[in-house]
Amino acid sequence: MNELVPKIFDVMKTYSKDQLVKDIVAGIIVAIIALPLSIALALASGVSPEQVYIQQYLLDLLFPS
Repeated sequence: MNELVPKIFDVMKTYSKDQLVKDIVAGIIVAIIALPLSIALALASGVSPEQVYIQQYLLDLLFPS
């Protein structure tokens, strides 16, 4: 029955404040890189940057990595 428990519950038992800070910094760095890329994609495809932002964040919510 232990196989049906999501892995996040096991991981959170050993998750430290140091790891949280590293994860937040990594998320900020990825956001800084993703923003110019989505602007370039919008310009290259001929749509407004707002449409690309919405698509990017919806996909991030649906398919987190």
